[in-house]
Amino acid sequence: MSQSDHAHEKVLKLVNEAPKASCVECKGLITSSGSNSPTSDTEFNNNISLSSLILSNGSSSGCTKASSTLNGTSTTSTSTIATTTTNNCWDQLDVSNPFGKAFHGYLLHSQTLELLTKDGQFLVRKQDNDDDFILSLRFNGLVKHFIISCDDSTGFLYVGERDKPYHSLQELVQEGLTTMYLDLKAGCYIDLMCDLTHFHNGTNGHQKFNHSRKNSSSPSPSASTASRSSIERQRNPDLKTHSFSIHTFEGLSRCQICQNFMWGLSSQGLQCKDCGFSIHESCAEKTFNECEPRVEFLKEIFGTDLTTLVKAAGGGKPPFVLEKCIVEIEKRGLHTEGIYRVSGSRELIERLKSFLEQDRESADLSQYVDIHSMCGLVKLYLRLLPQPLITTDVFQKFLTASGPLTLDMIKRNLRKLPLAHQITLKYLLQHLYRVAGKCDKNKMTSFNLSSVFAPSVLCPTLISLNTLKIGTNILETMIAHYPQLFPQ
Repeated sequence: MSQSDHAHEKVLKLVNEAPKASCVECKGLITSSGSNSPTSDTEFNNNISLSSLILSNGSSSGCTKASSTLNGTSTTSTSTIATTTTNNCWDQLDVSNPFGKAFHGYLLHSQTLELLTKDGQFLVRKQDNDDDFILSLRFNGLVKHFIISCDDSTGFLYVGERDKPYHSLQELVQEGLTTMYLDLKAGCYIDLMCDLTHFHNGTNGHQKFNHSRKNSSSPSPSASTASRSSIERQRNPDLKTHSFSIHTFEGLSRCQICQNFMWGLSSQGLQCKDCGFSIHESCAEKTFNECEPRVEFLKEIFGTDLTTLVKAAGGGKPPFVLEKCIVEIEKRGLHTEGIYRVSGSRELIERLKSFLEQDRESADLSQYVDIHSMCGLVKLYLRLLPQPLITTDVFQKFLTASGPLTLDMIKRNLRKLPLAHQITLKYLLQHLYRVAGKCDKNKMTSFNLSSVFAPSVLCPTLISLNTLKIGTNILETMIAHYPQLFPQ
């Protein structure tokens, strides 16, 4: 076992050894009727949140240590505070309670210490003259305090500045305890893992990382770099941005921006659904690497935009669905009469679609002998694109063009297509040119093919009897003059 594997195993073991969260339930609320405030929590962590320890931020050590708070003693106010213990709850407190039995009403500093006697125990309280709820928990023999809040609209709980939402108080506290325990016990192992682990992603085109935790406090990508990327994105619409969503990672994962661990039991960070790029939520604004999608991360293939699929294919290749189908069609079907005109089996087309969605790039279509169904799948794929192959704006330029249709005019307009659409259209036209080259056998001329494909590649909202005729004429010209439009 390597040093890095050993350190990783040790950290995972420590995760299981962390104190378990234990709620100290309230048996009766305490309401304050005095005018003076109770003991001031001089060590109260007003500006510290559990999530800011090492749950979701990208500090140089992977954590921000909370300052030690209580040492078991407190200086009580000399003012007398009259308290009333009630067995009912909320009639005597003008507050709503999202914390259940963990809420103890108004508690003094000293009273909190008396209730929290074991590591892992926690409660929620209030103090006079303060609207905030306070989460108090015991860890490593000390009681620590954090401001806690609840979003009334969603029911999510937050600590401090609402960095991260939690579904339950138990989840929130357990994550905080685990975080603090790892910070206390696992520092040397984390350092070792950071020193030994090289970050790279050779399959999705992201930059390689090879930094240790010791130098990870160096400045993050500058604002000027991020700004430059933004300008470049505006100039080049073919660049794809990440599609981030909150993600629960299994085991230990690192932020690919700051390189620190993403601690927590759930919802530790963000992951791009197209390429798997994983980061802290707080590091999201620092991302300027463009998304390089990976086929295995895509939720679905049919109905996904061409830019995503072409980037996933890599090397300027067309979407693998078209490539696989067309390879089989050219291998076995160029002489098939009525190719692309004769309808295939709807059931077989759906079966082919499901097969490609499931097996993706490893799918072997040689077992499917019905060429008409495979041709039907090609047309279905094109119809399901969220943006038509010949985009709405480019087709509009063809419709409003003055003068006769010329190859130069077609070339100019095709250059205005997104790069992924240019790549895919070129591949499709090359194939249809070969099909038309066998029209003496398959009876499908350039005109016949353009009539069949126009409804699948043009914008459906712009199609009428008149525009369909124009679109068919344009597509026929593209097929017949493919070598002139795309010279080798």
